[in-house]
Amino acid sequence: MNQINLKLLNDFLESKTDLQPATKRNYLNTYERLINILLSKHKRKSLLSLTQKEVLDKVDKLTINNGSTPATYNSKIDYLKLYKYLLLFNNKPITKINKKIDAYIKINDDNKPKINQNLINDSNMTFKTLNDLLLSLDGQAYLIYYILINFNVRNQDLLIEYTDNKKVINDVIKSKLHKNVIYKSKNEYIYIRGDYKTVKIYGVKKHIIFDTKFIEIMNNKPKNNALLVNNQEKPYKNNQISNLIKSIGNKYEPNSGLTQQLIYKVINNHYEMTNDHKKLLEISSNRAHSLDVQKSHYSSIQ
Repeated sequence: MNQINLKLLNDFLESKTDLQPATKRNYLNTYERLINILLSKHKRKSLLSLTQKEVLDKVDKLTINNGSTPATYNSKIDYLKLYKYLLLFNNKPITKINKKIDAYIKINDDNKPKINQNLINDSNMTFKTLNDLLLSLDGQAYLIYYILINFNVRNQDLLIEYTDNKKVINDVIKSKLHKNVIYKSKNEYIYIRGDYKTVKIYGVKKHIIFDTKFIEIMNNKPKNNALLVNNQEKPYKNNQISNLIKSIGNKYEPNSGLTQQLIYKVINNHYEMTNDHKKLLEISSNRAHSLDVQKSHYSSIQ
């Protein structure tokens, strides 16, 4: 990436003082891919020297799924959203870009149930095999999958501190400290989520864990330390959690490609197929999103 395009992105990012580091990294990764797509043969040109028609044509021609240049409508949307932000930052019109983004979103929404069902089928996972997988696990792997399956969380929610520090616990509960903690209370464990995607909307989440196997594993974990640590006893980072989940799942079902999103889709699919509205409400509450979001993003019912 040349200095002109690097400065274009950096100036934009510096203007956004409220962006989280992970969001900035995502923007950078998306931007690098976009630059390679748009300027592969013109390394010295500026992104903004291209016409909007040139940008839209190149993004539109990216093939979906297993084409020579794999892409998804989500990735096309991400490319154009970032491009739109850069245009806005440089006081340029965005009407054409918005129109194309809306068109991709509609296509994506229309195809989402079929895509979700294909992902579930390709993983060879059902609600039963997912729970069989959980029962086969031990140690840290069991803790991860127990939380994923029972509390329907995202990757970020698995960055948990196991603590007995009452001040830390109370500050998380009162939203004075934004983090996720787990602690022992009598004969159970309490998992508090104070740092997750929609916490500003849905507030702190509390889960009580009575599971015998979970408790036995936790009783042998060191307190006041990250719940999930690697072989060097160092805490996992947010961008490492997805691969950790996949590696555990692949040992049980090779090439299942399990992610927290796919696990949630399998669970949601089960309750949709059994028409269990109460459980659909429960997992929606755990996930901390609306039923409309649940249906539009995770449903496999066409």
